[in-house]
Parts: sequence; structure tokens; C-alpha cells
Amino acid sequence: MSRSKQQHGLHRREEKKTGGGASPPDIPKDVEKVLSLIAPEADPDDPEPVNLPANQSEGLATAPPGPSKDTPLSVREKPSGSTRKRRGGMERYEVHRRAVEAGLHCGDGYVAVQKFCMAMNMPMIHQKTFSKHKKDIIDNSIKKHEELLEQTRKQVHLTLEEKDPTLPEVKEVTVTLDGSWGKRGFTAKYGFVSAIEYETGMVVDHVTLSKWCKFCAIEEGKGRDRKEWWPEHASECNKNFDGSNPAMEMEGWKILFGRSVENCKMKYVRVVSDGDSKGYKAVKAMKPYGDGVEIKKEECTNHVAKRIGKALLKLKQGGRKAGSLTAVSVKKLQNYFTQAIKNHIGDEEEMKKAIYATLRHCASTDQRPQHSTCQSGKDSWCFVQRAIANDQPIPQHKDHIHTPLRQDVVAKMMPVYQRIVTPQLLEGCKGGTQNSNESLHSIIWSELPKTKFFGLKRMLYGVHRGITKFNLGYSAAEVEGSGWVATKVAKDKDNARVYNAKRMMECKDERKRKKIKAIHDEEKKKKTEGTTYEAGCAALPT
Repeated sequence: MSRSKQQHGLHRREEKKTGGGASPPDIPKDVEKVLSLIAPEADPDDPEPVNLPANQSEGLATAPPGPSKDTPLSVREKPSGSTRKRRGGMERYEVHRRAVEAGLHCGDGYVAVQKFCMAMNMPMIHQKTFSKHKKDIIDNSIKKHEELLEQTRKQVHLTLEEKDPTLPEVKEVTVTLDGSWGKRGFTAKYGFVSAIEYETGMVVDHVTLSKWCKFCAIEEGKGRDRKEWWPEHASECNKNFDGSNPAMEMEGWKILFGRSVENCKMKYVRVVSDGDSKGYKAVKAMKPYGDGVEIKKEECTNHVAKRIGKALLKLKQGGRKAGSLTAVSVKKLQNYFTQAIKNHIGDEEEMKKAIYATLRHCASTDQRPQHSTCQSGKDSWCFVQRAIANDQPIPQHKDHIHTPLRQDVVAKMMPVYQRIVTPQLLEGCKGGTQNSNESLHSIIWSELPKTKFFGLKRMLYGVHRGITKFNLGYSAAEVEGSGWVATKVAKDKDNARVYNAKRMMECKDERKRKKIKAIHDEEKKKKTEGTTYEAGCAALPT
């Protein structure tokens, strides 16, 4: 017998002694804190799992001739066995449930499973079977999500109490609030708004709004009188919002603030927001916590910088003349603007001075240096102040600023700065961002591609799964009933997620330099080539 077969036999005997293969990996501690509070309950109505007879198949479920000593472990564990036997004698096989779940995770549902089976030359499960599994999975997911979200809120309270044991039961917290829609261009039928507690970075509440109900659409299409069918349907209607798409976020604000004390035992007294909706004005007028509690708004630093960048791009004249405003110079000014805010949090006067210093810095030349108000010290972002602090010769401007802005260009830019950089805006700039909300959105829309239309329940499933992954990682989303292999892969993905986040933070400056260089190279190519693509370009004389 070969050495590999001996090892395989030894491995099988060890499995037999221990009662299985490799042991499941440990669940991450941060997830365990929440999951330990939830004990999965057995369903008394579920009968024992039923396996297919030998040598038979049904859809993806295929039974082997029977386990033997040489049968691979993956087959001996019978992953194709039915998960349970439901009413009417219909058997539901685990491999079908897993295939349906995989299709949902990919975002394409039945089409994704169909493509996979076609590529693998495998039999396909029937669409009715898929739909029944999907309904069970989504219903169970909604129940599980509510439990996880409640325990997450408890964990947030415990974390805050560890920092300050004197905090009351209903805590005053800072949240970042933002909304997103299921389709680009404000044409979506669905949208959601999420509230993330700032200290812990966990989603504590969210709401999904729907402008569409399939049953209502069918009945209205038939031309039936609404009075005939609405009374019975009212309690089951999936439509919970009747306004415009842009108004969804404002409505979400009002709902989340209105139930924050009841659901979360929290008062959102400070909120970091982008200012794109009138949500703040709506909740301020609403006074959800009474006249004695003021809700303060803090500006998202990144959105403020984008605001000034967008305004400056409108002044951009193509960059054909030396000293004109270009995409590269706008990007630099936007980065300087962000840094000026972060370096002077709590001091509005110094913040304002630092912002205007960045504008003068970009207009400086060797003959006319304007660096007296730039940040001083060895770690300064200004190359002149850095050289002075290190007792080094002052470098030439062409090596750092390259092409400085002309004075007439700066004169046109000044009103933009004066309009945006107001005392009210600077007072609200505390260095907070909505990066957490943007990250949550990217996770959710990876579950629910914006190019496809979904019903409300499918939308809720994607939102719930995305929030679980955001709060607790892949391990929490996959831990119940997934098997130890799936749990191990989920844990590996969580570790990779943490590693990549740290790596991205470490190379942040390098990524900024690469982005500016890419913009500079693109501008240079456009300048050399001239206009090559725009509306009616083909009809223009060469």
C-alpha cells in the first residue's frame, strides 16, 4: 500500500474515533459576544432528515451507491440528503437549499444557479422548488436578523457603559445617518436609511421604504375598484411610502428618530450627515425627544470637500493655458481642504485660516511665495515650511507645485471659498465622516445588484444579510446551519477583510499620489489629442 493511502486510512480511522472530520473553527470573539445570547431552538414539527435511495437522483440531489472505506469524506457526509420533510410529503434536499442560498448571495437568484448548472453540465432544480426554498430562507433570515440586531444594540450599550458606567439607560449618542436607493437616477421603487452608532461603528437601526406592491399593481391593472380589495389587503401591503424618491431619505430620518428610544434605548442627539436631504430640518421641527433636547448636526468632512471640489470644477476652463484650473489642481485643493479641517477640529478660526492657506499655497511661485500661513513644523504638508523646520534649502516650486495657479484664476475661485467656508459650516466640521454608511451600502448592493429589480422581501433579505456582515462579519451571516467548511471560509474572509482594511489605511497617502498622477496623465493626453469624444463631435471641423 502506498504511503498516501496509508495516511488516508489513518485519517479515516481517526475520524471514526473522534466522530467526524476536522473540528469546526472557533467563532470570532466579537461575533461570539452577540451570538452567545441567542440559543437556536429545535423545531418540534421537523421530522428526521430523509435521504435518497441509493443510485437515485432528484434535481441536484444525488445518492451514491453507498458509503465504503474508499468513499470520499464529502460523499459520506451526505450533503445531498434532504433537510426536512414538509406537509404534503414534499422532500427538500439540503443541496437544493444550499444552491438557492448561493444564488441569493450572488444576487442573480435562479438565473445564477441555472448558469452554474449549465456550465457544470448538471441537472437543474425546478423553479417552483427554488421559490419554495427561497421563501423559507428569507423568512428565517428576517427572524434571525431581528434577534441579531437586538443583541447588537445590547452590545453597543455594554461598550458605552464600559467607557462611562454613569450613563443612563437611555443614552445620548452620535450617529451617522445616510440613505441609498435600489436603482440609480432616483427611479427606484425601494430605498433604505441606516443609523450607525459613531463610537462602535455598528448599525443600530434601519428602515426600508417601498413605493411598490405587486398585489396592488395587479389589481389596479385589472381596473378593479380599490374599495373591493383594499380592506383585506391593507395589512399585507408592501407599499409603505407614497412620496418622491428624493423624499425617501427624509422620511427615513423621521422614522428612525421617532423610534430610537423605544427600539434602541438611545437618543440621537448628534448626527453626522452629508446635508444632501432635508432630513435634519424635518427631525429638528419634529422634536422627537421634546423641547429640552437639541439635536445637533455635524458635517461629513468628505462631503464638504466634495462640495468645494464640485464647485471648483465648474470654473475649470480645460487647463490649456498655464496657471489655469485643472482637474489635478482641483483634486489637490480638495485633499488640502480635508486635511485643514482634520488638523484644526474644534478651532473654527484656525480651520478657516488653514483652508485659505492651501489656496495661497497652490498660487505660490519662487518670485512670489505665499507660505507664511501654511502649517509649520517638520511634519508640515507644505514643502517650504518643512524645509525651514529641518534647516534645509527651500526647494523650487516647479518641483512641487509644478504649475501654480494664476492670480486671475485665484480671484475667480475666492467667491467659491467665501460662499462655502462659512462659520456655520466650520462649526459643524468635527472630523466625522459617513465612510461607515458608504461601506455598508457597498456590502448591501453587492447582495442586491442595482441593475436588477427585487420584491420587498428579497430586498429585506439583502439588507439584513448586508447589515449582519457589516456588524459581525461573514461568520455571523453563515454560522447557523452552514457547516464547518462554510464557517471556516467565512472566518478566512473576515480575517482578510481586517487585513485589507489595515493595509488600505497604511498606504492611504500612496493611493492619493497615484490618483493625482493618474488624473494628471489623463489631462495631459486630452490636451495632446484635443476633443475626441463629445456630443456632435463627429460633425466638428478637424
